[in-house]
Amino acid sequence: MTSLQAQEMMVGFYKTLPFEQKVSYAKLFESLADAPLPLVFNCSAGKDRTGLAAALILSALGVPYETVMEDYLLSNHYLDSHAIQSNKGLAQLAAQLSPDVAGELLSVNSLYLDASLDEIRLRHGTLERYFHDVLGVSSEQIECMKTRLLN
Repeated sequence: MTSLQAQEMMVGFYKTLPFEQKVSYAKLFESLADAPLPLVFNCSAGKDRTGLAAALILSALGVPYETVMEDYLLSNHYLDSHAIQSNKGLAQLAAQLSPDVAGELLSVNSLYLDASLDEIRLRHGTLERYFHDVLGVSSEQIECMKTRLLN
């Protein structure tokens, strides 16, 4: 596998994430609307499913796209070699791949997040329609999230 193939694979993966993870994302949004806070959410690497979840939350809260992307890309700063080595599965994966391929698979890229957001817009027109139609999140729940998280 080349680094370009790895990048293409990640773009394809990110196109599916908003839909494959819809149950988890719906529960997360529901919790943000009415569960006790603070709330912690994560995944095995903390960059793909969690990164998209954070981007969706920030988008629902009205955070500008540029800021959402900056936040998402911070994973590259915090997911360093120590973090990879401390995760047995990631360490094993990294050891089996060339550094270029591992770099694509174990980092985040603006292309990846854009692939998810573009696929949502392609299928549903807007993020708001995705929140409503796929996640079952009402505008009232979004307003509740804004009140709880932004005040």
